[in-house]
Amino acid sequence: MLQSFTKEIKGREYEFSRTFFGNELQYVITIKDDTGKLTPFRMRRDEENLWKTQAQVLPKWVHEAEDDLGMIIYDNENNIE
Repeated sequence: MLQSFTKEIKGREYEFSRTFFGNELQYVITIKDDTGKLTPFRMRRDEENLWKTQAQVLPKWVHEAEDDLGMIIYDNENNIE
């Protein structure tokens, strides 16, 4: 599995960094918004073991890509390319 990598979803580039907060595995994902500003956000597993964004104000297109982002993380964790 990769510790950091970049993936494109619907024409937008997402930078993934695998990290731990305490004992919990999380991913910090950084995106460029339409103005060029870099915005980091976190994804972690929920009660159903699905990767979900952490509560914060993010562009609508990030929330719409949440399932795709979760699958990319799942694939990385399971060494699926």
